[in-house]
Formats: sequence, C-alpha cells, structure tokens
Amino acid sequence: MVSQPSLYRHLKMLLDGGMVVVAETRQVRGIQEKRYQLAQSPHLSTEDFSGITKEQHLHYFNAYVASLLKGFADYLVGSPEKPDLLADQTGYTETAFYATAEEMGLFLQKFLEALKIVTGNPPAPDRRRRKLAIISHPLTGKEED
Repeated sequence: MVSQPSLYRHLKMLLDGGMVVVAETRQVRGIQEKRYQLAQSPHLSTEDFSGITKEQHLHYFNAYVASLLKGFADYLVGSPEKPDLLADQTGYTETAFYATAEEMGLFLQKFLEALKIVTGNPPAPDRRRRKLAIISHPLTGKEED
C-alpha cells in the first residue's frame, strides 16, 4: 500500500517530467477533481515485441483496440447529437489489396514521409489535435473480398 502523500509526490514527478497530463478537471462538491492520462501513447519497439507469445500479442492488440474505441467514443460524446464526420474529417474504413513485401515496404516508407508533414506541427489556435490509427496485417484467405 502506498501512502497518499507518497502517491501525490510520484504523480507530481510524472507531471513535472511530462509523462502525464491533466486530461480533465471538474468541480465535485466544491473540490477540483482531476483526471490524468499519459502525455502520449506508449510505443513498443520491435525489440519490445521480440520473444512475446501469440497470447501476449493478442493482449496488447486488445488493449490498443480498446483505446481506439474509447477515443472514438470520447469524440462522439463531445460532438453534437448528429456529428458531421465529413466536416470533422473523421471516419473509419478498411481496404484489402495485393502487394509484395517490396511494394508494402515502399508504401509504408511513402506513408511515413507524408505523415511527417503533420506530426511535427506545434499546437496552434487553428489546429485540432487528431489521431490516425493504422492496423495492417496479411489476410488469411478466409476473408471475403
């Protein structure tokens, strides 16, 4: 068990170090309640994934998909009754295609180059923070076109 003062000291260190941020504040019976979140999503490297089991991969993927669901639900909750996905440039889709390993590598290289155009942007009044999620995997042949 961790004492409350110790917990707050550790939380302050995480805040000061930029690891966590205040995601939301609200008044609860005259006291300001804060909800914290990681400053950025954790990123596991290729080395982090080497040697883990299929079950562990599925566990991490489930956590990832759950975070996508939560983020999209938060977007919908903060939107009008009928959100304008077109105006918000929001959507979800999937596309199946054929590609060699070389073609896929070239595609990913070009995609990452294009992504660098926006990922380095600092916050600005006319910029809205956005999330782009990509999931890529070979199809097993059981899926329908």
